Amino acid sequence: PGDVVVAGSVNGEQAVTVRVTHAVQQSAVSEIRHLVDRGLEARPRYAALAERVASRFVVVLLLIAAATALYWLRTDPANWLSSTIAVLIVTCPCALALATPVALAVSAGRFIGMGVLPLRMQAMDTLARSDLFVFDKTGTLTRGRPAIAAVVPTAALDEPGCLQHAASLAAASAHPVAHALQRAIPQPRIKAGEVENVPGAGVSAVIDGQEWRLGKPGFAAGHDDYDAHTRQVIADARASGLLVTVLASSGGVQAVLTFEDPLRPGVEAMLAGLQDSGVEQLALLSGDAPDSVNKLARQLGIEDVHGGQSPADKLAWTQDRQAQGRRLTMFGDGINDAPTLAAADVSVSFADATDLANASSDFLILGEDARVLVDARRVALRTRRNIMQNFAWAASYNLLAVPFAAAGWIPPWGAAIGMSFSSLFVVMNALRLQRE
Repeated sequence: PGDVVVAGSVNGEQAVTVRVTHAVQQSAVSEIRHLVDRGLEARPRYAALAERVASRFVVVLLLIAAATALYWLRTDPANWLSSTIAVLIVTCPCALALATPVALAVSAGRFIGMGVLPLRMQAMDTLARSDLFVFDKTGTLTRGRPAIAAVVPTAALDEPGCLQHAASLAAASAHPVAHALQRAIPQPRIKAGEVENVPGAGVSAVIDGQEWRLGKPGFAAGHDDYDAHTRQVIADARASGLLVTVLASSGGVQAVLTFEDPLRPGVEAMLAGLQDSGVEQLALLSGDAPDSVNKLARQLGIEDVHGGQSPADKLAWTQDRQAQGRRLTMFGDGINDAPTLAAADVSVSFADATDLANASSDFLILGEDARVLVDARRVALRTRRNIMQNFAWAASYNLLAVPFAAAGWIPPWGAAIGMSFSSLFVVMNALRLQRE
């Protein structure tokens, strides 16, 4: 234990002093890893069900075999052994035990082939049955890599000067808006000192003995510092769905910078495909300004929209829908989405999302095309249907074959062939998932 200074490259946006109070084995990251390991070890619902049914079925078949032996010992002792053996062979629960794992193994290969990493296969059944899909905005429906749309000076400083000052403040930040400025001005000529990042608000620094701020309007300047024209510029930008950042100094607001964040590839096709697959409702939860969130929702045709949401707000909304009996899939990417991802019935994120979001997810999309989520749901639906077919076949075969074996109409060798055929049928049926 003790104080440790963490460099900005580790923290992401600003150097901090951290007091270490626990060993790494007791850290939150270590606990998350344990939870992930436990999740990977958890068996799918159908696998657990098959195991419970198989264990009880073994008890039943032993009773049937004992009853068969007693019957033939009393009526025809010469047939008791062959009939009993036939019952034991024909009722072997191999097909029942194979019904789930073979289908899951094939579908896992399909997931990997389409670019989806299944971290917890037990969530596949819930993915197939989810009736509500919830999305984050920035980084999920959009690329999360904003680009500069416009720079509107509001004082004596011209546009290049505004960009130079803004890039200087953003030079040491890892925020997506800062990255956009860094790409525009890789090496700003203006030197900034005493740089301080304020998470969720912006960054401040001292340039030429004067304090400068870059960030959200409420952080960059006080309410009285915005004239009517500047307020209108901000309102128009938000109504157009743009991200708004304000550059201000101790002398007042200097510029309004707007950024556009394009949609990820395949987002519109993904939403349409999910609805075609039976999803009843789509919802958008975002911490961004409500105006920009509503604009995107109208563009995509999402009716249930909630902007300006904190992580606690998102979690409360999710739990409320679950209390109503909804099966909910959450698709997010940021640290703010992690609590909701962990609480959702099924959680999905892109592989380039934050580590905490990935650790809370059931499925990771390895590429950038969002349409793959529709393919993953369709595979989940087909796998669920395939497993139910396997269960139905295994149960039907045993129900039909047991009376004939007990009656002495099926010899042991015939029972062995039937049992093998039943298991082969289950495997071949599961292999159909590779072609569908």
